This record gives sequence, structure tokens and C-alpha cells, in this order.
Amino acid sequence: MKLWMKHHKTTGQLSSPETEADEVLELLEEKEAAERRDGSGTGADGREPVIHLEHIVKRFNIGTENELEVLHGITMDIYDGDFVCIVGESGSGKSTLMNQIGLLDHPTEGSYLMRGEDVSEASEDELAEIRNREIGFVFQTYNLIARTTALENVAMPMLYAGVPVEERMERAAQLLEMVGMGDRMDHTPAELSGGQQQRVAIARAMANDPSIILADEPTGALDSQTSRTVMNLFHQLHEEQNRTIVMITHSTTLAEEAERVLTLVDGRIVGERRGSKADREHEFTLEARAAEKAEQEKEARETSEASKSDMLVINEGSAEDETSDNEKSAEDYQVRPSDPQELRTTADQTAGAGQAAAVHQMAPRDQTADEAQTVPSDQAADEAQAVPSDQAANEEQAVPSDQTADEDRVSPSDQADGVDDSEDGIR
Repeated sequence: MKLWMKHHKTTGQLSSPETEADEVLELLEEKEAAERRDGSGTGADGREPVIHLEHIVKRFNIGTENELEVLHGITMDIYDGDFVCIVGESGSGKSTLMNQIGLLDHPTEGSYLMRGEDVSEASEDELAEIRNREIGFVFQTYNLIARTTALENVAMPMLYAGVPVEERMERAAQLLEMVGMGDRMDHTPAELSGGQQQRVAIARAMANDPSIILADEPTGALDSQTSRTVMNLFHQLHEEQNRTIVMITHSTTLAEEAERVLTLVDGRIVGERRGSKADREHEFTLEARAAEKAEQEKEARETSEASKSDMLVINEGSAEDETSDNEKSAEDYQVRPSDPQELRTTADQTAGAGQAAAVHQMAPRDQTADEAQTVPSDQAADEAQAVPSDQAANEEQAVPSDQTADEDRVSPSDQADGVDDSEDGIR
């Protein structure tokens, strides 16, 4: 009010109450801007703003009949350790404001100070370096690289930051463990659910240890239960690691969990308040830990059940193989019914064995020795009993020595012919 009275004493002008209120607000903004320029501007608790936007205006299609102004002089501060939700309906300018905060686009008018440094006119390369160092992004559509694993997606920002491969892979694995995705490191985005992809995106946002996490509708494509899991992660990062969280959402329910809620309408911030559930953040963090523990226990049970199922399949397969082997053995050893033809064949074979015994008695001694080696011992014993000793002696006397000598010189082929003739004579 003193500022307003000073203004009117200086100008000597009178105005309507509505105009007077606008003038007072404008004077207050000018005073705050002056304090920030000389370094005296701080938050209510003495914190310095990490981001200061001063009268940011963004126009598109400049100089054409389709020129459109989306942001109309946005002025705001974001402090280290803040949890800020910018809430607004579709078309209110949320995404355009996010691009300004995230240094993804240059403002048409106004200034942007990050830690006291004006980055409004920075080059694209300079902006890329600042983004890589200071800001981690989480998008509604995840923006994961499709053909790479979760581990490689998380490690990607560290690749551009020049982190050695072993160090970045180790940190990426730790971040995935932190968000409960340690057992999905080798999975591609196509193999993950929406909630799992968003958790990977949050881990990727933390890759270079940024001071600010900028999330654009992070729960917009998720169901209520998965949204709760993602929000719990943000609370955990804010409370346990003192991360500055700036979330843009259309959900007033989720916005109530933030410390600061800024309402955006038609490209203007029309109000700021404290979230009604902001004091429950510790409860959300405890809930996050409980949910993470429950998820780990669930995964452990599923792994155990899968192992039991695999063992059951293996045991069933072994039992089937054993049964098949037993059935085959039973068939091999089963006594088949006697067949008349088989019986006749067996009789012929028995008769042939007797004839072979007679030939053995008439054959020369060397041949008999050779054949004796091929005759089973039992058969040889039976044949030996069947030949009378006197007959054997007479047969040896009846063979002249010259004949024996000639027979010794007989070739194996002639000898075989003689055996055949002998067999004919016996028959």
C-alpha cells in the first residue's frame, strides 16, 4: 500500500479499484525484480532461487497473420529443494512453459536466470551443456530408445557427459536398483509395461546427478495404481535426496501433494498456494518404501514359484523317460508264443549241429583244432561223449601216414570242398 501511495503521490493520478490492484501487483513485481538484480532477493526461508523467470513471453509465427502469443509475461522463482506443481487445463500453456523452464526453447521476450546467470541468449551448445548438467527430464511418453536395454537407456546421458564406460554402467545399474528395476536391466522398452518404462525414465533423469527434475505429465499415460508408484518415487527423491522437483500436470489431485501449486490459465500464472497434502510427504515416502518392499517380495515369490514349476516339469519328464524305458525292457524280455515254423527252424538247426560234429571227427587234426576253437565248450563236451573211444582209435589206424601228409598239403579251398562232400556222404 505504501508503494501504491508513493506511486500516486508521484504521478498525481487516480484510478479505479481494479486498476489500483493491478498497479500494486506490478509495483511489487518491480520491487522483487530489483532486489533479485542486486542480490537481495531470496525466498521466505532465505534460499536463493535456482531458476528465475522474468516476464517470459513466447510467440509463434511471428510477423504473420497467424502470430500467436502463448505465454503472457510469466514471472516465477524456483528454489533449491522445492517441490512445485504447475497445474492447468489442456491448452493453458503448460508444455510451452516447460520448454522454457527446461531450456528447450528461447523466449520471445524476458529473461531467464539459472543460479544468477542469464541464459536467455545462450547458444544451443551452451544450453545443451547446462541441460545435461543441471536438469533431468521425465516425459509423459517416456522417450526411451527402443532398441536399447533399460541399462543402456539410463547410461546414455552419461555417455554425452564423457563418463567412462565402466563408471556409467555401474551408476546406471545402481539407479535402476533405486527405482525397483534391478531385475529388468537387460529388457528393451517393448518388454516393459508403462509404469516400468516411466521408472526407467526417472532413473535416466538422475543419471548425471542433476539438481532439478523436470517432469512433464509423468503420470498422464498411467493407471491410478502405477501413478501412485511414480509419485512415491518423486517424493522419495525430494525428501531423501533434496532434489528440486518441478512437475507439470493437469491432475489437481496429484498437485495437492506438492509444497507449492502454481495455477496456469491461458498463459498466465493466476495463483499460488501450498498443496493440501504437502505435509504428508513423509507418509508418501514411507508408502514408497513399503510398496517397494512389497514389490520385491512379490517378485521373489514369483521367482520361487517359477523355479518350482521348472523342477516339476523336469521331474515329470524324467518319470516319463523312466516309464518308457521300463516298457521297452518289458517288451524286449517278454516270451513270445511258440510258432510252428520257428520250431521247425530250431529242429533243423539242431540237426545241422549233429552233422557238424561228425565232420569234426573226420577232419584232419589241424582243422579239428581250428574248429574246436569255434565250438562252445558245452557242445564240444557233448560231442566228445558221443564218440566211442574204440571207433576213434580204429579211424586213426585206418588213415595211412602218406594220406595224412597229403591231406596236410591240401589247400584250404580243397579242404572246404572235402568237407562239403563228407557232409553229402553223411546225409
